This record gives sequence, structure tokens and C-alpha cells, in this order.
Amino acid sequence: MAAVACGRVGTSILKVIIRPLGNVIVQAESISQQQFVISKEPKTKEFRLLVEAMNRLSTSVKKMLEKKTRELELLRQESQQDTVTKLPNRRHFLNMLDSSLTQEDSPSIGCLCIIRVLNLGIINGRHGHQTTDLILKNIGETLSRAADKHKESYAGRLNGADFALVSYSYKTLTDIANQLSSSLFGNLERFSNQEIALELPIAACCFRVGEQRSVILALLDGAITMAESKGNSAVIILEEHAPFKSQNTEEWRTAITTALETEEITLGSFPVRLLNGDSLHLEMPVRMKFDVEWRPAGYFIGWADKLDLLDEIDLQVLKLALLKIEASHEQVAINISEDALCSDHFRTQAIQLLERDSEHTAHLWIEFPEAAAIKNPGLFPQFCNQLKSLGCRVGLEHVGSEFTKILDLQGLGLHYLKVDSSVIRDIHMDETNHDFLKGLCNIGHSLGITMIAEGVMNNQQKSVLESLNLDAVTGPGVD
Repeated sequence: MAAVACGRVGTSILKVIIRPLGNVIVQAESISQQQFVISKEPKTKEFRLLVEAMNRLSTSVKKMLEKKTRELELLRQESQQDTVTKLPNRRHFLNMLDSSLTQEDSPSIGCLCIIRVLNLGIINGRHGHQTTDLILKNIGETLSRAADKHKESYAGRLNGADFALVSYSYKTLTDIANQLSSSLFGNLERFSNQEIALELPIAACCFRVGEQRSVILALLDGAITMAESKGNSAVIILEEHAPFKSQNTEEWRTAITTALETEEITLGSFPVRLLNGDSLHLEMPVRMKFDVEWRPAGYFIGWADKLDLLDEIDLQVLKLALLKIEASHEQVAINISEDALCSDHFRTQAIQLLERDSEHTAHLWIEFPEAAAIKNPGLFPQFCNQLKSLGCRVGLEHVGSEFTKILDLQGLGLHYLKVDSSVIRDIHMDETNHDFLKGLCNIGHSLGITMIAEGVMNNQQKSVLESLNLDAVTGPGVD
């Protein structure tokens, strides 16, 4: 009895002594999952030395990744950003426009405005480059704010005097262009006190997915020349090209809700392949039927967003994906919108659905827009961890210009990233983005993330992407 009692007491004491070892094991597992936590140092000397060593390892790896991220941001700025205005430079803006015209999940119709700063050389000669740069920065900030008002919108600097804005507002072309002109002159009003005569003519037209960028820019080139001849705040609208049609909000609400209620919703299918040709998963974007025709997401997603119906659509997409997995046992990837991420109703319903169908979650890949992780630094990791605990693989899509803004990336434990097609475009002919892509892949691989290129068009691009350490590809050139 005394021996048993001593054994129990000894066991209890031993458990207290080795308890820090359990913390070390947890810390080691966290590091293996690219989560660099710092553990509290125990009182036991031997364990304290071990924990100190583990903490140093965790800190040094984290600092290394932070340094790589800063270097990557510098590479991004160098390759994609105009140095004065901080807007996308001409090459990157045109790549973004090309992506908007070819990606099926882009809004089906948008507005492109060209803004020209007249007499820029004269202003520079009379008032100096510092004043000129302040004017250009102010224009850049105004365009950035205009783009931030609507999802998917963006601005850029085409050359010294020309700027551009792609807007997906629901307003008419005339309203968009006139409000932009008013904002520009309002924000530049302080320069008029310095006797600077600013002239900012604007030309605007609509474009649709599938149109050629060269055709659109050729139309606007003539229009901006016409606006330039009128000078000052002239606005030329090319309504005859592809005018916005007035849309009835209630008609769209009825059409979308009816499609959901009658299950007129399905999923497309695009392969995502490793560079050796093996299948990674099937990307399955949503389709809805309107007027007896199946439409891609870009056709209706803007109105669904405006009407707060995206979470209902994404919930149906999740259900369809699980049915697809049950029927085929294939690896399936679906896109979840930022609106759905922010919806308590969606998150609750999604978790319940996945818990009931847990046998299929290992085949489910769930991806969110890059912006969702940036704008929701608290909510995104929380939901991300819930999905991973249920066996799902989680990633980000359309990753590119804002990747380095993602806070505490190493704590997210992401499985994959899809690099935006605007970064991939013409990668086999233009080396501008090579260093940025290589750096992006290095960081991704350091965190155990699979790197996937979007919008791949041909084998030449595949070959270059392989040399830059991408793991997989998807796009029109992948079958």
C-alpha cells in the first residue's frame, strides 16, 4: 500500500514536472503548421532551455518571413505601381483590364473613363516638379477613392498625363463621368489659388466581358482627343458603344430569388492541374438560369451583391458542391464571397451543413477573394479555422497586388493561393513580374501553401511558371 501510495504521488509530481513538455510539443506542431507561437518559459531548468530554443526558432522564422514579405512588397511596387501616384502603372492596369474582359466571374458590363491632364508640361515648367507631383498625387488619391466605392473597380496611370478608371457602379455613364469630373476639380480646388489653370477633360464608354481591349481603347482615344479640343472640364460620353441599360431593382430581386427557389442554379467546371498534368481539383463557379439561358456569375453577381442575396447563392453553391462530391468523389473547389463570409446566417448554416456531411469535406476546397482576408482580419481566420477543423481545404483566389497586406499570414494556415491572371498575363513575353512571382512562391512554399496560377493561356506560359516555382495552373489553356 505504501508503494502504491508513493507511486501515485510520484506520478502526480512527474506529471507536474513534465507538463511544459506538452507545451513544447504543441509549439512544435504549431511551427510545423506555419504558426509561430511563443511559449511561456517553465521553471524547470532543462525544459526552460528547450523552450527558449524553440522560442528563438519560432521568432527567427517569423522574422525571416516578415523580411521576405517586405521585400516582396518592394518588388510589387517596382513592377506594378506608378512611383508618383501609387496607382497601378500602365502595364499592370492594362493587364487588369484584360482580366476583366476575359474572366467569367467579372461583372458583365463596366465603365471605362480616361482622364487627361492638359498643359502638364507647362505647369511643371512654371511651378516646378514638386507642385506637379502634388497635383498628380491628388488625382491618384481621388481616383482611388472613386474605385473604392464599388467592388471590382480600379484605377491606373496610363502615361504622364493620362489616367484611367474602371467602374462597376450602377449609375449611368453620364452620372459616373460627371461625378468623377466634379470630384477631381473639387479636390484640386486649392491649386487654383496658386494660379494654376487645370484642365481635366474626360472620355467614357461602356465595355462588356468578351470585348477586345484594343477596340475599347481605340474608341476612347478618339473621344479623349475630342474632349481635349473642348478643354477644361469637357466630358465626352460614348453612349452608342454599349450603353448601360436602366435596370429595375425589383425585377432583378424577383429573377434571382425565383431562380433560387426553383433550383435553377448549377455549377460549371474548370480543371486545375499540377504542372505534371495531374488533376488537383475542379473549380466549379456558379451558374443561374435567366430567360431559359444559363448565365455565368458576372451576369448577375453585381445585382445579387446589391440586393444582399450573395449569402443565399453561396449556400446553394455549397450544397451543390457536396452533392457533386457525393456523386463523383472528385476534389471540388468553390468560391465564397466576402458578403457570405460576413453573414452570420451563412456561416452558421455552412458549418451545420458540413458537420452533417463530414464524410465528404476532405474533398472540398473553399476559396475566398484576397480582399476578404484583408478587410476581415478577425473574422476570416476564425471561419478559416472552423472550415479546416471539419476537413476542408481553404485558400484565396485572385491573389496579387494586395497580398502583402494580409496580416499575420503565417497564422492562417492556408492550403493554397491562386495568383490573379493580371500578374500571370504575358508572363512568357514580359519578365517584369518574374521576380515578384518568384518571391510570392518562396513565401507561399515557406508556409506550406500550394501556389496556383490563374488565367493561363498556353504551354509557353506553363513552362515559364514552372521555372518560377508555381505548382499548378488553371485557365483557358488548361484542359
